[in-house]
Amino acid sequence: MNHTLLLKKLIAIERAIGVASNNNLRDLVYEAESYLLQMQREMVDELSVHPERELGRGSQFLREVAGGGFSRSGF
Repeated sequence: MNHTLLLKKLIAIERAIGVASNNNLRDLVYEAESYLLQMQREMVDELSVHPERELGRGSQFLREVAGGGFSRSGF
């Protein structure tokens, strides 16, 4: 799943406002929400399979703090 498809779904919702019925708009919103939740589930699954994967500078910092790598005097 990718962000481009989610963006396309959101654009479709935007274009449907004032044109489509409320029920159709609601269905489009539900579809986009479902897609986003699926993307999040895939990200969680990926993290559980590859917990060592670097997610950015913040995650390295959090690992070091959790492991006791920093002292209070260092801040």
